[in-house]
This record gives sequence, structure tokens and C-alpha cells, in this order.
Amino acid sequence: MHPNCSPALIRRPLSLALTLLLAGSAAWAQSAQDERLRKLDEIEVQADPFQRNREELLQPVEVLAGAELDRRRANTLGETLDRQVGVQSSFFGPGAGRPVIRGQEGPRVQVLSDGVASQDVSTVSVDHAVTIDPFVAEQIEVIKGPAALLYGSGAVGGAVNVIDGRVPTQAVEGGFAGRAQIYGDTVADTFGAAARVDAGSSESPLVFHADAFYRDSNDYEIPGFASHEPDEDEQAGRVENSALETQGGAFGVSLIGERGYLGLAISQFDTLYGVPGHAHEHGHEDEDEDGPAMAKGEEEEEEGPVR
Repeated sequence: MHPNCSPALIRRPLSLALTLLLAGSAAWAQSAQDERLRKLDEIEVQADPFQRNREELLQPVEVLAGAELDRRRANTLGETLDRQVGVQSSFFGPGAGRPVIRGQEGPRVQVLSDGVASQDVSTVSVDHAVTIDPFVAEQIEVIKGPAALLYGSGAVGGAVNVIDGRVPTQAVEGGFAGRAQIYGDTVADTFGAAARVDAGSSESPLVFHADAFYRDSNDYEIPGFASHEPDEDEQAGRVENSALETQGGAFGVSLIGERGYLGLAISQFDTLYGVPGHAHEHGHEDEDEDGPAMAKGEEEEEEGPVR
């Protein structure tokens, strides 16, 4: 030790060096911690924008609408829903196909149009057509489980509700809305067209709706021979009795008010189709026709709507 250096002077630089070392270590640790925080995986939080209670959340309901519905539209309601989870089509040819929900069919599955039963004979005889055309539907709701009992005590298997908007429930944005579609295929030389128009004026409480559809197809073409009875001639190149012709339309009008609406719609559905490979000795053709009128209204009260 230098004779002129006191012990206090020696301890002071040592303390300063230790302080600088610890400060650097703390800064490095903080920097490393910040780096780890910046590399955390992103967490995405999703919420239901609709306020639904527990009972509504437990109801197994599927809705087919928009572009997905456009891709799946087919000749029959059953064929349109055939790829939905738990849903199949009874399929008695291209003109007759009723939804089968979880193995339940016939009267155990209620088919509705805007909440009103279709009231066609497909309920008791599944080789008859459902008198609802999928090409005029805005959306299709598939209701499974106990919630379907809201539409009748017999709907133990489920219910299918087709929203077609034939009774307008609200004013038309811009005063006019429409949609048209043309489609076809080569396997049966199918040609089909469907169109709908909704119109109203801001100066009038009346809103009008009109739609029409037409579809025509020949027997299915196949590469080989169709199945046949032993006493019948072989059919090559086509499935006999699989042709289809369907046409129909509707007109509706509603009086729209600030608290609700009151409307009426008249519709017509006419189809002629074959049932190939039927259990009868020979195939046969069915013709189903339906022309119901439907009235609907709703008034908003303080505690909720009254229908």
C-alpha cells in the first residue's frame, strides 16, 4: 500500500466498480426480458355479437345463407341440405328429396316456409316433392333437438325453416332490390332460371315482392346400362323416368309501419317428375301442385314483438 493512500480511498473505487457492474447486469436482464415479451404469441379473443341467453346457445341450429347457400342450391330441399352435419336427403330421384335429420324423416321432420308448415303430401309419402323451391330461398335454418318442438309436437326429429321473404318485413333499402340466376348441366340437359324483385318507395308504406322460377331437365345420361326388372328391356345410356319440369312463383305485399308490418303473399308451385327405380312394377311420374296464400304480421310492443 502506498504510504499516502488511505484505506477509504481504496474502498471507494472498488465500490464504484461493483455498482457499475451490477447496473450493467440489471440493464442486460431487463433488455432480455423485454425481448422475450415482444416475442409472445398473439392471442385472438372472439365474442358473439348477438346477446343470446344460455337456452339459445344450447339450441343446435345451423343457418345456410349467402354464398354458401348459392353454392349448394339444388333441385330439391333435401339435396340442398344433404352435406349439412346430421342431414341427408331421402332422394327419390331428382324431383323428390326431403330432409332427413339424424335418421328421422317423414312427419318427424317439420318443413316450414317462413315459419309456416308447407302442408304438402311429402310428409306422409316421401316420394312426393316438397313444395318449396330452394332457388327462391334467402336462407335455410336447420333446427335439431328439443328446439324443433316449438314448431309442433310431431317435430321430434327436427325442423327445416326456409326464409323466402315473400311477405316483406321491412322497407327496401334504395327502393329496389333484385336477383336473377340462370343455371344448367349437361348430364340431363338441364336449363333453369330464377328471379326475384323487391320494391318500395320511401313515400309509401307499401313494399312489394315478386319471384318466379322454371326448371326443365331430361333423363340422366349414364355411361352404361341402368338397373331394370328381369321382364324389362335393358336401358343403355340413360336412367329412365328421371326427367323433371318445375315452375312457379309468388307475389306478396306488406304494409310497413314504425311498429311493425302486415303482409300477404300468394304462391304457386307446379312440378312434374319421374321416380326412377321405384318399388312399383314400373316407374311412374308424380305431379305435385301447391298454391297457398299466407298472411303474416308483427307489432313491436314494449316487452317484445307480438305476431
